[in-house]
Amino acid sequence: EVHSWVVCDGDVDPEWIESLNSVLDDNRLLTLPSGWRIQFGPNVNFIFETHDLSYASPATVSRMGIIFLSDEDINVEGLVFAWLNTQPENTTRFLAQLIEDHFYKAVHWVAQQGELVVTTSLVGIVMNGLSQLHGVSTRAHFTVALVQGLGGNLSPASRDVFAKQVFQWTSEFVPDNIRLLYACYNHTRDCVDSYSMSPEDEHLQLDTYRSSLPLVMTADVKRTVDVLEMWLEPDTRQPFLLVGPQGCGKRALGGSVAHSDRAIVLTISLCKPRDPSHDNTVGIEGPRGVCCLQ
Repeated sequence: EVHSWVVCDGDVDPEWIESLNSVLDDNRLLTLPSGWRIQFGPNVNFIFETHDLSYASPATVSRMGIIFLSDEDINVEGLVFAWLNTQPENTTRFLAQLIEDHFYKAVHWVAQQGELVVTTSLVGIVMNGLSQLHGVSTRAHFTVALVQGLGGNLSPASRDVFAKQVFQWTSEFVPDNIRLLYACYNHTRDCVDSYSMSPEDEHLQLDTYRSSLPLVMTADVKRTVDVLEMWLEPDTRQPFLLVGPQGCGKRALGGSVAHSDRAIVLTISLCKPRDPSHDNTVGIEGPRGVCCLQ
């Protein structure tokens, strides 16, 4: 009575898929290279998630049903509507209007003109943008959150152009037009402000830090920490990637935000480098999410 699903994600490679042909037909029998045979019951089903079938043989394809999901069929409005239903009722109507006015064209800009650091799908772009909009109740806050959410996966140059475009759309006043990437939302004054180093950050007492060096809260660090803390909030906690070259401070940033919440456990795992600029991974594990720092 228990149904099991075996999900295979990746290319349908003939080197291994041919061994499953006998499992996919009426015999449901898997023969291993060692000669062992494993009989599968009718309650075991296979799902293959792949972007194309260019390497699959006709013998394999003929044994399976095919469901084609096109990027063109993705309904962005449906994703946004489902997300809005999870937001507090007192902000839903306000957010819905701002999203209608600015969010969709911002997503289109990022998808068509943005220079993505990590290739992602349209759904990923939309969810990146929505991830920073939780709890937004003013236009100024919405503007900053939109730049931080949708611009998080853009290169610095592309992010700067995107920020200028968003502030132009929303007509929000910015105290420093040259440093738009350092724009932040001032909750006390309900306006757009700029990140800067505070006097206490400029005079660190190293002897107060026993186990590690301090994380200097520069404008760049403050901006990144604000984005990470939103993703680690109990109500919005979710997996995310922090990507950057070796020595840029990924581990220090991850440790700083993780240690501020006792419910989060920081684990460090080194993985095989994909290229010279991505040679280690830092994982932040918590009750409701995992962070992978590359």
